[in-house]
Order: sequence, then structure tokens, then C-alpha cells
Amino acid sequence: MIPVYGDTCLYGCTSTPNKLYLIKDEGEKNVKMDKRPDDDQPQIRKISGNASHDEDVMKGRGKAPAIDCDRYSFCYAGSDQPVLKACSFRLEFGEFMLLSGFSGEGKSTLLSSINGAVPHYISGEQTGDILLNSQSVIGMSMAQRARLAGSVLQNADHQIVHATVEDEIAFGCENLSFSPEQIKQKIKSVCEQFLLDPSWPTKTLSGGQKQRLMMASTLAMDQKILIFDEPLANIDIRGAKRLLRILKQLTVQGYAVLLIEHRLDVVMPYA
Repeated sequence: MIPVYGDTCLYGCTSTPNKLYLIKDEGEKNVKMDKRPDDDQPQIRKISGNASHDEDVMKGRGKAPAIDCDRYSFCYAGSDQPVLKACSFRLEFGEFMLLSGFSGEGKSTLLSSINGAVPHYISGEQTGDILLNSQSVIGMSMAQRARLAGSVLQNADHQIVHATVEDEIAFGCENLSFSPEQIKQKIKSVCEQFLLDPSWPTKTLSGGQKQRLMMASTLAMDQKILIFDEPLANIDIRGAKRLLRILKQLTVQGYAVLLIEHRLDVVMPYA
């Protein structure tokens, strides 16, 4: 089970080894939150930023966050132990948030709970709530959630459905009723951004190229909330840094970015 802590909701439960971190960047305000095994409440440790930010964290911002996870719990069908228990955090528009922890502690389950794979494909019992841009996802279809938040999964092969890069990027845009001219512009823009050729066959792409394609396809759909589940897994260090720079730049443009990642040595300079 994992604890997830945010601006004003700093509570949760965890199991050993008690090592899940949520790190948020707000320009010059950078705070790291963790939990010690013998404490009931998480401890906040400042990494950098100004002295007033501790108060900012506790008070919140008074506006609808991009993601508001409110005491959310989930237990898989057939299990008597919840993998997520009373998880709470807030991600604001314009923020870059890193979620990291050991395998099997619920990070991907949290993503699935946000994008709708839980409960539409993965059954179980959920309590609490998750809001996307002030709208509760409880009762929402996956299609409705996809209009609010874009997700990139760990395995790009599970998401690629078309034969060429161009068609793959166009697919999501078409489902959101973009005009042909808009789609053409989106393909050109994201291919340049992610170093892709629209004519490339998707079956010949390397693992890193496939991951870049899925990030490009998600970005082309224009959701302002973006969630990435270990997108750096198949990318070399140079490519990883390029993608992280792009994600940081998106937050400057008002996007909310939630990144689930193990490669902390690569990500921390950007979080």
C-alpha cells in the first residue's frame, strides 16, 4: 500500500519498506514529502525554495486542482488487503509531480484508477474519490476521462494500434473530432518535438522510438493533464533528458504533469 501526500492532504498508510516519494515542483518551490516507519503522519523536508513555501503547502491555493485524490482506496477483487489506502494528494495546473516507489506498491494502480482501467477493466472495491479538473471520475467512462487526462503506459506496444507514425498520432485526434487541418498541424508539431518521421512504420521502431511516439500521440490530443507511467524505461540518457525538458516546458504552458518513474537520478534535476 502506498501513501501519497500533497499540498493540504498529508496522510496515508504504507507497508514496509515505507519508501514512496511524491515530489512536486512549482517553479522555485520544491518540496519533498516522505514518511518514516514509526510515524503516523508524513514528514515534509524542504529540498529548495523560499521560506514561505511550507505555509503555501499547508494552505493550498484555493482553486480547482488538475488532480485531486481524496482519501482514495482500492482493493483488488479476491484480495482482503487494499493496495491503495486513504491516498490523498493534489496536483495543480502548471506543476510537475514525481511519484516513485518500490515495485508492487500501487503506483500503476493509482494511474489505472485515474484513467479508468480501474474499475472498467480491473475489478475491485474502491472508496474515496478522484477529481479531474474538479469533476469526479466515479461513474465516468474511460472515454470521458480521456478527454480530461492523457496517459502513457509502461509498455508502448500495448498502446500502438496503427501501421505508421502519422496514423498513430492522428488516431487520438480523430477520436476527439479535430479538423483535418488541426490534425495535420499536430502531427507536424509533435513529430518535430519528439524527433519522429511521420512516414515511419510503427513495427520497425525501437523501444525508445515507440515510447516517444506514445508521448507524442498523447500530447497531440491537447489534454492539459498528462500522466506518464515510467516513460523513460526504454530510452537512453540523452533521450530521457530531452523528454524531461519537454515535460518541464509544458508545465510553464499550464499543463499538469504526473510522472511515475524509478530513474530518480535522471528525473530529480527536473522535479
